[in-house]
Amino acid sequence: MEEQTEVKQPVMTWAEVRSMREHGVPIPLLSVPEARLRHVAPDHLLRRHKEMPALLSAFVLKGFNSGLTTEDFEAFLSPRETAEEALEQMASLEIVCKQGFAYPQIVDEPQAEGEITFDQVSPFDRGLAFRLMFLPREVLRNIKLDGVMEAVASPVAEMEPN
Repeated sequence: MEEQTEVKQPVMTWAEVRSMREHGVPIPLLSVPEARLRHVAPDHLLRRHKEMPALLSAFVLKGFNSGLTTEDFEAFLSPRETAEEALEQMASLEIVCKQGFAYPQIVDEPQAEGEITFDQVSPFDRGLAFRLMFLPREVLRNIKLDGVMEAVASPVAEMEPN
């Protein structure tokens, strides 16, 4: 009988977890090339945002209770039917991005270097960052996007208005 080997994620030390929380992981985005993202845990969102849009609340509760699937992300990020639903989706993305961007920080009114507004992050990058920030810390730490951003850059640039 063959032995099955279990693939284990590398264990992170508390120093690595703290560093990741404070400094984030470099993830070059098209609209924010120097971006550093941190893991966003569903339980942290629940504790820090007592009042959040219903869309985000349902998503976070599912993540907290049973985990999130690709289909959950697709449903959350899918186009909305009404302006009210689209505004709720944008407010939800803004909450997550404000918590998940270690650098630059997303603030309402930038006052210093290293601060930007949510509007300065392209819609494409908001969705990508949203997906990445919910990955487990160990996966986010080791993610390599070399070549991925270049592959999507030209089609996205063609869609951007001049």
